[in-house]
Amino acid sequence: MAAPTREEIDAKLAASEARAETRAVVSDGKLDAVLAKLVSIGEKMDDVRADNRTTRANLWAVCAIVVAVIIGMGAIVITIAPAAFTFGSQVRDMVQKEVAATPQPPKAP
Repeated sequence: MAAPTREEIDAKLAASEARAETRAVVSDGKLDAVLAKLVSIGEKMDDVRADNRTTRANLWAVCAIVVAVIIGMGAIVITIAPAAFTFGSQVRDMVQKEVAATPQPPKAP
């Protein structure tokens, strides 16, 4: 078997370099695709963060409304309770007067 000539060695080296360059270009393309996907994911995360801020703001608003309703109902109860108690006492007194004024039937022996 004869030793390869200088031209053959140069041709093999050139072919090897061409394959390596092709691999590098393919790898760069794959990296660009991965980076594009990462940028897309980052944009989606920004949207999710914005939605979370909106959701938190809505939750705070709902909590504030619930607290306001509870305080309002308490105020209504505190305001109306004495009047309702007084009215209930007056009705009880009227019923007791009517029962006392109504003649009782005689009891059977």
